[in-house]
Amino acid sequence: MRQVQESLTIATTRHGNHDVTRDIAAWVERQGIETGLLVVLLPHVSAHLTLQEHADRDDLHTFFRRLEVRNMEDFGEFTSAVTSVSLSIPVRDGRMGIGARQRIYLYEHRDRAQNRNLLLHLIGE
Repeated sequence: MRQVQESLTIATTRHGNHDVTRDIAAWVERQGIETGLLVVLLPHVSAHLTLQEHADRDDLHTFFRRLEVRNMEDFGEFTSAVTSVSLSIPVRDGRMGIGARQRIYLYEHRDRAQNRNLLLHLIGE
């Protein structure tokens, strides 16, 4: 059994979805672990992770703006309570075991550019 861990920095340019699937998939494939479990953690309160198909940036943004409270900082804390900041993804045959059309999205709540760090942890053999 092996474990590997790395931080991946994602530069966001604006609010909305940022597809991070390719970056994470490439990292998993480089590790040489055929069967295991990948945990992706986003240690930020004003962004979150989602695994879904066909994520429309504008629709999701509209949804979150409807939930928004007066202060963006409070909003970030609220969304992390009802959304996800981590994902657990099985690894099979050396690749992430997600659906063919599923993507991992980092949803940025802030309107300006940010550098977001994803902590990737893979365990398996």
